[in-house]
Amino acid sequence: MSEKSSSELVWLHHEAEAYLDAYIAAAGIDDTEAPLFQSLYKGHKLTGEAISRRDVLRMVKERCIAAGLSEAFCNHTFRGTGMTVFLSKRRLARSSAGHGESCRSANYKA
Repeated sequence: MSEKSSSELVWLHHEAEAYLDAYIAAAGIDDTEAPLFQSLYKGHKLTGEAISRRDVLRMVKERCIAAGLSEAFCNHTFRGTGMTVFLSKRRLARSSAGHGESCRSANYKA
């Protein structure tokens, strides 16, 4: 699949898989074509529409500040950290990151 594809198979730790299964069940997401992370109506009802990048960034920054972390953290910080862990454990980070070129994956240092 291409790097910009919205539907890819990715490696998951078994605990992460369990958390995602629990989230999907609790959220009541029955449609396999529905976005995994959705925006909310007031009253915390899912809209069926994907959450925007801007809203995800806002949530990451709010939670980092609440945890006493730097406001400089962003969505990509966590992706980079995940790829660093994968590389340090000799996993297939390149395909998991959606990078077609090994030099792009090599930017994530272990």
